Amino acid sequence: MSRIATQSRDVQISVSLSKLIPSKRNPRRVKPERDAHRRMVASIRAHGLLAPLVIRADEGGTFKVIAGTRRRAARREVYKDSAKPPKVPCILRVVDDETADALALAENFVREPMHPLDESESFARLAQDEGKGAEAIAAQFGVTPHYVRQRMKLANLAEPVKAAYRQGEIDTATAEAFASVPPDRQLEVWQEVGGSPHHAQHVRNVIAHAWIDASAAIFDVSKLPEGTVSRDLFNDKVLIERKAFMEAQAESLLAERQKLAEDGWSEVVVGPQADVQDRLYSMSEAPQEYDQPTTAKLKKLANKRSKLEAKIGELDESDQGAFEAVQAKLEALDDEEQTVTKEAEVHYAEGTKAVGTAFLLLDPDGRVRREYRIPRSRNHPSGNGNGCSGVGPAESPKPPTSDDLRDSQISTTFTHQALAVREALLTAAHRLSLRWRSGTRSAPRA
Repeated sequence: MSRIATQSRDVQISVSLSKLIPSKRNPRRVKPERDAHRRMVASIRAHGLLAPLVIRADEGGTFKVIAGTRRRAARREVYKDSAKPPKVPCILRVVDDETADALALAENFVREPMHPLDESESFARLAQDEGKGAEAIAAQFGVTPHYVRQRMKLANLAEPVKAAYRQGEIDTATAEAFASVPPDRQLEVWQEVGGSPHHAQHVRNVIAHAWIDASAAIFDVSKLPEGTVSRDLFNDKVLIERKAFMEAQAESLLAERQKLAEDGWSEVVVGPQADVQDRLYSMSEAPQEYDQPTTAKLKKLANKRSKLEAKIGELDESDQGAFEAVQAKLEALDDEEQTVTKEAEVHYAEGTKAVGTAFLLLDPDGRVRREYRIPRSRNHPSGNGNGCSGVGPAESPKPPTSDDLRDSQISTTFTHQALAVREALLTAAHRLSLRWRSGTRSAPRA
């Protein structure tokens, strides 16, 4: 093999992309991940080629890339639709094969990704100094907005946690768990785990005892004292100190209780489910009502269901394919019905409220669940077949008397009745007028 002496200095030149040939001697044999390539493309689009390629002359006026094969590929993608892409800045070296191999190996060997902390601080500077959002930062670096948000949380790590992370004593998941709360609380958690958390879930369990996700709040989080609320830079997740959360949640529950009472519910019960579950389970679910369009949709679905169920009874038991096809249609009806009821606004009749109980249940995680119940009806003494009375299935409540209804409910009921009577009279008058005009009925006497 012939050897060519290296020149005393490198020559900086600009070369057309079409004349740059990737070297077959590149030591990086594993194809780079698509994400890494996308990040490099985004970087070149945003900032241009920051480091020139190192090349050597080849036959026929082309050049072999010694160092920068990935940058060349990214550059080609950036300008793939350009009729005349700009030339690429390069460093031309006159080296033999062994020296070229050593240079390529050195570049690939020393190259390593940025530490997540370095990324987080860089992203945070762009957000704070240049006012860029997660989407803009993500586009600039070729990553997802979620990736940016996750990294930026690390910028607020308390110093002991940050030091342990840099030294590899804790992993990224554990660092992110610490970053979910303010730095002063991180220090408390750090002390609680003795400066040596076992894993990310260990940290999350410690934090969960003192902080609650704000998504469970039924109150205005903005009205809480600043020190009780933890937000990341983009408000991707908000945590509230448990004591402050529970106090605000309890106050809001009292307001909710008042609203339900004014709405006509006979009783409103507030408390943890464990304290009221015996009573909750002893009652039937209150029958729900929907608006007219939703009711019409549900009725139409019920008619389809009846026809399909009748069809199943007519099928030959040996025709398994036909049976499965009808069964699939029934399952599709179930899904459609759930979608309709989920999107519709639920109402309860005044009679239901007059005898019903509304439960506001506070779960351990701070969330509030609403359950609506009515007294469970009793079977006839002989209804169970053995002469013993028992609790029967849920039935619609009996129509209440005027003694059961409040003044507001009575007025609402009378209003509905008056409107129904008015609509019936108008409809009858309209039909009579049409018949009279068509000559099918004699004109009414004066």
